[in-house]
Amino acid sequence: MRNPRNKLKVFISSKTGETLTDQKYMLARIAVKETLESTGLFEVYSFESEGPSVNSALDHYTGGLEDSDVCIFLIDNKDGVPPGVQNEIDIVNKYQIPSLYYFCRGDEKEKTQTQIELLKATQPK
Repeated sequence: MRNPRNKLKVFISSKTGETLTDQKYMLARIAVKETLESTGLFEVYSFESEGPSVNSALDHYTGGLEDSDVCIFLIDNKDGVPPGVQNEIDIVNKYQIPSLYYFCRGDEKEKTQTQIELLKATQPK
């Protein structure tokens, strides 16, 4: 298979953490990253797999997000939208980075405020 020179840069956003409950996000990000990269069409930014940097962690992942062509958000309604993910949503809105939002309702039937906002007529479909 040919290897395209200009791969789409993808940023995957989700809750992070050290608890057993938070591990589902890490597993989901790994699965999405491996699946996309296996096509040869995408370059996926992953903070966890990046090497050492002289920049702060915030500057590092914010730069990765701003440099992306598309952002994928993985949100479990049961957990809500943590401040870090909300910050990333604000960045993609500010720079008009195309984004895909995947909401998992889990045990929670109530929509997050982010999901409600995205359903407005002025927001992307």
